[in-house]
Amino acid sequence: MDVFSSDSLTYEEMEVEVVSVVCRIKQCNYILIRNHIITKWRENMSIWVKKDIFGDVIPKRCSGLLDYAYKFLLSYAYINFGVVLANKNRIPVEPSKDIVIFI
Repeated sequence: MDVFSSDSLTYEEMEVEVVSVVCRIKQCNYILIRNHIITKWRENMSIWVKKDIFGDVIPKRCSGLLDYAYKFLLSYAYINFGVVLANKNRIPVEPSKDIVIFI
């Protein structure tokens, strides 16, 4: 069973107030954008879904809703979970100092 309904906000989304509950049109647009992001993620869960790939699909007037939906889904690990971005520039060839990580 899916966590997300096609026509309503989740409890978590209402709790963090991703959109005003009063504005029904804004809420509907948010849900459409959220579901579009999730659908894109589910197409290939091994690839990081970036927000900028929705720039041509989501109208500019809804860019704020895109920001809210993307941030919510990313911070609650509904998208991009377990995907590691490959960035070779961030990993130095020679470590500059010893680092110990306790888990």
